[in-house]
Amino acid sequence: MSETLLKNVAEISSGRGFKEGVKPSNQGVYVLTVADVSGDTKKINWQEVKKSDITLRSHKSLHNGEIVFLAKGKLNKARVVSGLDGVAVATHHFFVINPVNTVDSYYLAMKLNSEEALKYFFDNARGGAKQHITKSALGQFKLSIPPIEEQRLIVQMIEQVDNQVIHVQNYRSLFRKACNFLIEGKLDESERILIEMRDAYDSEFHTDIEQFYALLRRKKLESADEVKGKRKLNRI
Repeated sequence: MSETLLKNVAEISSGRGFKEGVKPSNQGVYVLTVADVSGDTKKINWQEVKKSDITLRSHKSLHNGEIVFLAKGKLNKARVVSGLDGVAVATHHFFVINPVNTVDSYYLAMKLNSEEALKYFFDNARGGAKQHITKSALGQFKLSIPPIEEQRLIVQMIEQVDNQVIHVQNYRSLFRKACNFLIEGKLDESERILIEMRDAYDSEFHTDIEQFYALLRRKKLESADEVKGKRKLNRI
């Protein structure tokens, strides 16, 4: 599969500059800032994005299906614009990427977030303490573009794996909480978490959960015996 340059398959434009910073307002235009893409989530939560009463001027507004690329700073990342219901712009920290119709936005964002891309951006960053990626460097990024049906299939398969990983991570988090409560002697709290785990994960982690339940029951019996022993001592 041959490679091409990003500039050959997408239009790249700069975000809007704010000389005096973004002044929040209850109405106006959504203004996407660095803080809005700072987490690990792949989706932009527009309910958390601040609005500002500004004039768009020559800067075009964002549209669903475009990609915002964080070019300023040491951590470059791409996010697909989706779920946008209103007018929005991105600050000058971003480039806005509008791919041609033969390139899937989610596939392109995945490529821009890949280890290969991060290495390229690291090697081609400008500036010292305030590193940034230039529009030229972004446009020179090389990538392979399979047929769009394959792009969408690849994205779908990766999303399925990511969802499975998140599912297991959530189970792991609950399991650790239950263990910590058990260690701290908070047996009722541990059992509450265990019931939640049973409802959500029993079909996949039945053996682990039942082993934990057996340990919890033993701890509860030991705790009850200790209470009985103390009561007997108090009566003597």
